[in-house]
This record gives sequence, structure tokens and C-alpha cells, in this order.
Amino acid sequence: MVADLALLWLAGILVATPVVWWWARDMARIPRPVWYWTGRHRQTWTRGIGVGLLLSGWPAIVIVVVWARSAERVELLDEAHDFYSRLRLHHDSTPTRRTR
Repeated sequence: MVADLALLWLAGILVATPVVWWWARDMARIPRPVWYWTGRHRQTWTRGIGVGLLLSGWPAIVIVVVWARSAERVELLDEAHDFYSRLRLHHDSTPTRRTR
């Protein structure tokens, strides 16, 4: 019985690892100022994933699926795109100094 539970826990961790890795890369696309401006909380998602991993990994997979399908993700990625566009526009419009 204990061995079966340990095997289930280990299988969950192994299956959840690439899913959580995808989630972490997806979250990294959203800069911190975007989280602040939208009033969303990155820490809530991060804590949920951490707890889900501790509880065998299977809950973490469910949280990642909820994240991937959420309107919050769409909104944040849209805001991140605008943020990076404004950064590029600002960078392109600033005059450069010529060195001799």
C-alpha cells in the first residue's frame, strides 16, 4: 500500500515536471510590471504550483491546465506584448550618441 502511494507520488512528479517547466517559461514571458499594472498576483499561481508539486504533482498539472485556458493569461500576455512594443518604440526613438 505505501509502496503503491510512493509510486503514484513519484509518477505524478515525473509527469508534472515538463508541464510545470512549460508553465514557468510561459510565466517568464510576462514581466513583473505587467502583473503590477493589471492588479494580478503572480505569487498566487506560483504558490499553487508549489503546493501541487508537493501533493504528488497531479494537482500542479490541473493548475497549469487552468492557467493555460484562463482569461487572465490571455490578458496578461496581451499586456506583455504592449509593454514590449512600447519598450521597443522607446528604444528606437531615443537618439544614440556617436563616439569618436
